[in-house]
Amino acid sequence: MIKTVIFDLDDTLYDYKDSHRIAMYAICAYCEREFGLTTRETTEGIDKIMKQQFDEMGPIAASHNRIIRFQRFLEERDLPVFPHALTMSNLYWKTLMDTAIREPGIRECLAMLRNSDIRLGVGTNMTALIQYQKLDQLKLGEYFDFIVTSEEIGIDKPDPAFFQCCIEKAKAEPDEILFIGDNYEFDIKGARSAGMHALLYDPKDLRPNEAHRINDYRDLTADDIQAMA
Repeated sequence: MIKTVIFDLDDTLYDYKDSHRIAMYAICAYCEREFGLTTRETTEGIDKIMKQQFDEMGPIAASHNRIIRFQRFLEERDLPVFPHALTMSNLYWKTLMDTAIREPGIRECLAMLRNSDIRLGVGTNMTALIQYQKLDQLKLGEYFDFIVTSEEIGIDKPDPAFFQCCIEKAKAEPDEILFIGDNYEFDIKGARSAGMHALLYDPKDLRPNEAHRINDYRDLTADDIQAMA
């Protein structure tokens, strides 16, 4: 019997990729206005810094930190860090939050699960403050009983320590937990390796051969959840 359902956040509760794209447009416009940089110079430069962050820091929450990313981007070009790194970080996150749209049917799905006496959690990479702000902006935070972030654990999914914390907070045995996420390597394989059940959220049909997946939360029922066990 499934007693707890844990959701990933980005690209699972809302469309991160679309909001990120719009936020990066805002960053490129800022860099063109302030520094005369082209869109290509900005995007390629920031992508390079992002790769360096992950290579140097490894799979920890700080490697996702945008203010560090923008700081290093500016430093590499001998551009003033202050106030621009802070301004760019605030601009990026404000734009992303303002354009974030809940996945269709997710709020109703969460309400259905709560009404079925299922405990709900969030298991997400990234820094805690930003993820809390996203849940607040999406007006979904009230549905969740607990949150696990990679900042709290010190390492990203799919590390076993991340999922062990999820199990402890779920107050259930691993085989009584269902993890729902969009990333097959991080969410699905990571959860299954920890002994949990896993359901792939795949609205664009990218993995049609995956047996346990959904395209639309509006099609998910309490019986479907229990059938995962």
